[in-house]
Amino acid sequence: MKINSMYHLVPIIFALILTNSCSKSEHNNCTSEKVQFSSIDIDFNCNINIVNNKDEDKHVIINSIEDLHKNVYLDPSGSSIECKNLLDELSGIDYQKFTLLIGKKVVNKIQPTLISQNLERSCIDQSITLNIKIKNGGYTAIGVYKYALVIPKHTKDVKYNIDVSD
Repeated sequence: MKINSMYHLVPIIFALILTNSCSKSEHNNCTSEKVQFSSIDIDFNCNINIVNNKDEDKHVIINSIEDLHKNVYLDPSGSSIECKNLLDELSGIDYQKFTLLIGKKVVNKIQPTLISQNLERSCIDQSITLNIKIKNGGYTAIGVYKYALVIPKHTKDVKYNIDVSD
C-alpha cells in the first residue's frame, strides 16, 4: 500500500518542480521597457525651489496642480522671467493624463551638465526607474542639479538612480 501511494506522489512532485522552474524562467526572459517622456529644461541659475530651498536631494512625483503648488515654488528674491515661464509651463501640464517627475540632486562642482537620462518600466512589477547621469562642473562649490520630466500618468513610487561623475 505504501509503494502504491508513492507512485501517486511522484507525478505531483514533478509537476510542482516544473511549475516553479517555468515561473523563474519567465522572469529571466523579462526585459524592462523604455518609458517615453519629455524633458523640461530648468536653468541652473533659476531660483525655483523643489520642496524647500535647501541644498539636499529631493525627488517628487506631481500628479495634480495642488501637488505642484505645494512642492514647487519660485524664490521671490530675484526670479527671472525664464523661471516664471517655467512655472507657467509646469502649471500647464494636463495632470489628468500626465505625471511630472521633478527633483534636485546636490553636486560638489558647479555648473553641472546632463550626460544622459532615461526611464525604464520593470516587466516584473511595472515599477519605474529614473536613471540620470550628471557631470560635475569645473568650479568647486556646492550646487544643485534640477530636473523635470513629464511622463504618462503614473501613481506608484519611482526609483531614482542619479549618478554624478567628474
